[in-house]
Amino acid sequence: MVPLFAPAALQPWALALIVQRTAAESELTVLPAHGLLVATMVLRGQVSWQRIDAPLGAVSVTRCDTGQCHVQGSQSMAHRVRHSADAVSVSLLCRASVFAHAVGVSAAEVRNGGAPDGWWRGAPWGRWAKLALTQQDEALAQAVWPWLAHRCLVRPERGASLAFRPQLTQWLSARALSAAPPANWSERRWQRACLHETGLTPHQLRRIWRVHRSAAGLHDGAAVREGGLAAWAVAMGYADQAHLSREMRTLLGTTPRAWGAASDTVSLALAERYHA
Repeated sequence: MVPLFAPAALQPWALALIVQRTAAESELTVLPAHGLLVATMVLRGQVSWQRIDAPLGAVSVTRCDTGQCHVQGSQSMAHRVRHSADAVSVSLLCRASVFAHAVGVSAAEVRNGGAPDGWWRGAPWGRWAKLALTQQDEALAQAVWPWLAHRCLVRPERGASLAFRPQLTQWLSARALSAAPPANWSERRWQRACLHETGLTPHQLRRIWRVHRSAAGLHDGAAVREGGLAAWAVAMGYADQAHLSREMRTLLGTTPRAWGAASDTVSLALAERYHA
């Protein structure tokens, strides 16, 4: 499960394509909290989504069988994703505001829930399925990107989106621990822009950004250089180590000490780039 990052021309809209192939036994992975549109096509088997805070035996939020698609808006908490044995799925990760641009639905309207399926109307599912089942992942990505470009770029991007993107990147980098909006933005205007473009409030965006940065430090050794987990938690703006642990469980679906697992590298790679 390696992310195939979008070509440069599509990066304002799309982040990556992920092809996941399950072995003979079912597999449970975690989708971290995010400000993205995640559209998953099930090409073989079954995939189900479940809130991370629900008991393991609870009914899944959504279940899709072969030939079905689940389009999910931004998420303010982690989710469990279970693939059945021998399942194959393709997930396309885009900016949440693709909804507003392509189908006229604000990102805020589909936060923590499913999205209208009309966005996928006209997609060449048959061709994509054949490529995915023959394990030609690069060829599959090359087939998906032109369709996405046509779907997203057929209309000019809204001026509000063009103004928002660089502001978000700068604000997250410079003001992750501050509630103040960017310069020349009122608090109300900034909140409305964040909800419309990402589906998340400024407070939720700061929480996700900070926990991703904390996880990145745990992954690359910065936490060790800082003096250990407790010192790293304080350096990242948390009250203490327990505070960091609670945030990671809620937003990443894991604990600080368990974060180093190999399966987390995909989440980390996506977390590092989803603000673009």
